[in-house]
Amino acid sequence: MDRKGVQKTIVDVESVRELNARLSTRLAPGDTRVVLLDDPVGDDAANALLKLLEEPPAGNVFVIVTQSPASLPPTIHSRCHRVRFRPIADALIAKRLEEKSGLSAADARFMARLAQGSMGKAVAFSEDGWKETRDRLREIAAGRARDPENFDMGEALDALIKEGSEGDEGASEPDSGAADYRKALRRTRERARTCLAILAMFYRDLVMARENGAEAADPESLGVLGKVLEKVTTDRLLERLETLLQADAYLKRNANVRLTIEWALVA
Repeated sequence: MDRKGVQKTIVDVESVRELNARLSTRLAPGDTRVVLLDDPVGDDAANALLKLLEEPPAGNVFVIVTQSPASLPPTIHSRCHRVRFRPIADALIAKRLEEKSGLSAADARFMARLAQGSMGKAVAFSEDGWKETRDRLREIAAGRARDPENFDMGEALDALIKEGSEGDEGASEPDSGAADYRKALRRTRERARTCLAILAMFYRDLVMARENGAEAADPESLGVLGKVLEKVTTDRLLERLETLLQADAYLKRNANVRLTIEWALVA
């Protein structure tokens, strides 16, 4: 973002070239231009950035923000100084959501837990039909518990992920454009990770409630699932929770979404 507040989002090679042209304009003596790159998408865009990072125009500072440093090429890492930020406290995120998004205290607390210390994620979740997603996932988890032999949890979860990743990305096949295709894959992956995080929260609430009566992040779901899963042992709940967390770690490292979800449900 430059001093006039013009923000650019890097998503493809052409955008990087456009940025390069904009940065060639000279700054007034003593001025500094800051370029904020919020999680650049795709290897092509990252590779196109290398030249800029190797020889940045005078007076320009690049800040690359990412929640998955491993997704950036090593050549990007070698040209940057890493600055780690600690997760924001759940209480601060919840308070912000109540004030700015009009969520109830319970909903804000749920969003804060789900966002895992990221204000940006919390705001995005609160604007992205999260209640419907949570309710559908609760039904999916309950359906598997009630009829594990006949209920196809994998099919239901796959459909929910696809519903949330379609639409404004506008691409689901490679021939629709490489950049659009990568964006669609990325959105599908993030949608899958969100679904896994909500399912993990369900199981975490159940375990914590049984062990020490801790306050649930989602009391409503705890009330529903606590009944249908009352015969499932705590050890088994912990196994499911660990599997979901491991599946999320695989997705974070760009594992195939469908295969990862199938593995998580049969493990």
